[in-house]
Order: sequence, then C-alpha cells, then structure tokens
Amino acid sequence: MKQIILTLAAGALAMTTWAVAPKKVAPKPPQDHVPATLEGVRTINPKAVTRNHVLFVNVGEAIPKDIWPLVANYAASRVNVNIWTNSVATMSVPELTKDSAALGRTFGEKASLAVFVENKPEGPAFLNAPGAWSVVNVRSVPKGSPDAQTLRDRYAKMLLKGLAYACGGGASLDNNCSMFYGSFSLEGLDATGIRISPMSYFPMLETLRAIGGGEIASTTYDED
Repeated sequence: MKQIILTLAAGALAMTTWAVAPKKVAPKPPQDHVPATLEGVRTINPKAVTRNHVLFVNVGEAIPKDIWPLVANYAASRVNVNIWTNSVATMSVPELTKDSAALGRTFGEKASLAVFVENKPEGPAFLNAPGAWSVVNVRSVPKGSPDAQTLRDRYAKMLLKGLAYACGGGASLDNNCSMFYGSFSLEGLDATGIRISPMSYFPMLETLRAIGGGEIASTTYDED
C-alpha cells in the first residue's frame, strides 16, 4: 500500500509540473534584409521591359542612385510580378490624374502600372490611383540617421507598400508584412519584414492580371 501511495504521489507531482510548465512560444522568423550586393538575389530580367510590367520609377534620385538597384531588385524579388525600373528627373501628378494614357505615352505601352518614388518636403507619404499608379514620398525614411542596412530595408518596404497600394491593396494583420497596419511609423516599419503576406498578395495579383494579363504576373520568360 505504501508503494502504491508513493507511486500515485509521484504521478501527481509529474502532472502538476507539466501543468505549470511555461508554454513554448514559436520563435519569430528571422527578418530579411536588403543585401549589400545583388549576389544571390533574383534580379530583374532584361526581358521584363518587353512584357506588360509594373514600373518602379525613381524620381529625382529620391532613393540615392548607389542603392537604387539594390532596393528595386530586392523588392522585386519578393513578389512574382513582372517589374521594370526607370529613373526620371521630374514627374507631374496632375498629368497622371487627368490623362490615363500619360503613363504609357511616357514609359511605353508595356508599362501597365507604376510606382513613383519621390522625396518632397510636403505632401502625403502615399498618393494612390488604384489600378494605375502610386506615388511614394520617402522624405521621412532617412530620419533618425539610420545605418546603411536599415536605410535600404526601409526603402524596399516603401516600394512594396507603393506596389500594393497601386494594385488596390490595403493593410495587413501580419506583422511580418510590409503592409502591416502598425507600420506607419518608422519604428513600426523597421519591425516588419520585406514581403507582402498571402492575404494581401493574392488579391493584389488578381488586380494585376486584370490590368496586364498573365504576363504581368509572371517572372518566367521563354528563351528567344
């Protein structure tokens, strides 16, 4: 009888220990970063300009020209979308708003949708015409004297935000997504990933397909 009581007591102790053990919290996935070089990055294919595409436009070197290729290529690599890039000295928002053909006339008929990046002392951070274009004002990105890594990451996240807005996308509940609802401060932006979560990405993709057909939503190119 004594042995039975000891066994039961040991079992009860084990059950109590298990019950009060702290729950294991799944580790947060490592945050991705824009690398210092394009080695290992899926870069924009030179054939992209010959297909219906989304255009990333750096206006007046809003993103410094030495890191623009890194930022644009890395942001493009995070989505399976046909993307091309360009740089211009200036742009006219009024022209874009009053003339739907201005984008194709300026950048070619294959430019189906555009994300313009500017750095101006006034105006909203985002100005959007869903289904046509988005203007991203990055004036706040360098605030706080961020290191080179943080600066590149912020620019890439702003590009992805502009892409989603141009496609009619909205806020995400996923804090690893660049569209996370808490990412509208620099602190919040720094805490997100450089990606668009599935809940935001797939509706965005359908918008793109409606605008530019199947080829705008593909980064696979047939050999000429």
